[in-house]
This record gives sequence, structure tokens and C-alpha cells, in this order.
Amino acid sequence: MGCELKRLSETLGIELFEVPLQAGWTYPCSLDDIGEVLARIDRADLVGLAKVGLGPSTRKRNSTNGRYVYEPGGSSITLYSFADNLEYSYRNGRRIEQLRQWYYRELMYGMQLDVEGGRVRLKWSAEDLRLFISRHVLLHEVGHHVHQMSRVRRGLAPADASNFSEQLAEHYACRMTAMLFAGCG
Repeated sequence: MGCELKRLSETLGIELFEVPLQAGWTYPCSLDDIGEVLARIDRADLVGLAKVGLGPSTRKRNSTNGRYVYEPGGSSITLYSFADNLEYSYRNGRRIEQLRQWYYRELMYGMQLDVEGGRVRLKWSAEDLRLFISRHVLLHEVGHHVHQMSRVRRGLAPADASNFSEQLAEHYACRMTAMLFAGCG
């Protein structure tokens, strides 16, 4: 970790981490990208967040971009790796119109969506994926953290994964992206 990134990590009180990857995988953004976004967020939204970083995808998590884990002693966010070719495909029975609705946000960030012979192919450019993960997915996961900490402050149990929790996290991400990156390319 570079001196500037280490200083930022100490200032925020958040450990930034990167787990080494096996051949054939790549991270969608860098720790510098993560640090840049975290540095723009109101510190109050980051209280209780202990670790943020990059971790390898697994067969089970190969279609997940990131994950927030609540821990009373300090929560964590992990952004997951992608195959080197930045593509993902799967069998599908949905119509293209449904898929465009499902991947609306990703398409806004430049992801390519193709359907051929019952298979869906999702393809990213490195720059579009970097912006999507660092400026949307990371903020979405921070949104989960903000929601959880709000519950904890009110004496409520941590929230389970639900549509409502996803909606709150997505709303936070969209609002913060517009606020923090207005006028950015």
C-alpha cells in the first residue's frame, strides 16, 4: 500500500485490503479507486466500518459484485474479482426487454448485453467496470452499512437481506453518486 493510501486508511480508520488473485482473474478497480470514493463520503456514514477491500470471486459468488457484512466489532465490504476477459455468461429464458430492466444500472455504466441461443453474455470494458464498481457498487454497499448502523443506533436488531434493504442501499448509492461525482466523466 502506497504512503498516500496508507495515510488515508489511517485517517478514515478503515483497513483497506487486497487478497492476491489466481491467474485468469482481475480486480475491477484499485485500492486507490476505493480510497478516492471513501475520502469523499461523510465520515459519519463510515463509523463502524472496519475493512473495505478487494477479494476473489468464487464459484458461489461469481455473479456478485460486492458484499457488506455487519459485525458488531466492525463491519466489512468486499468488492469481488472478475474473469480477466470481463465477461460473464449464463443460460437464460428471459426476453431481452426483461434483461434490460434487470441490468438497467449496469447498462447505464456501459456494460454490453447480448443474448444468443438462450445464453446471456455480459461484457464490460475495463474503464466502464472500474467506474461502475467504485462509484456505484461500493456506494451501494456503504448504503447497507448506513442502514445497519441506523438500526443499531435505534436499538434494533441488524436487518436481514430483504428487498427493502436493497432498495435503501440502492437509493443511497444513486443519491451519493449524483452528489459526489456530479460533472465527473
